Amino acid sequence: MPCGTTNASLDRLRFIRQAQAHGLTLREIRDLVSVQDRAGRERCRHVRDWLGRRLADLQTKRRELDAFCAALRQCLRTCARSRRKNRSTARSSRI
Repeated sequence: MPCGTTNASLDRLRFIRQAQAHGLTLREIRDLVSVQDRAGRERCRHVRDWLGRRLADLQTKRRELDAFCAALRQCLRTCARSRRKNRSTARSSRI
């Protein structure tokens, strides 16, 4: 571990990178991190409300992604069936 780096610092960095990867802006991440540092009642209420909306958005995106993945799996199954059918037709025509 680099000199002066603590586990808390690494955890915070991981959180920041994960938040960025999931579409949070640096301003939003700053707000979240600042609440962890100083949890005032009004600030917590604001962040709690924002987090609720953000979580709902992420859950919607996850459902949409799950549905898209299901459609892709169906396409793969269709292609596999078509390929098997073409192989059997080609074998039948050689006989």
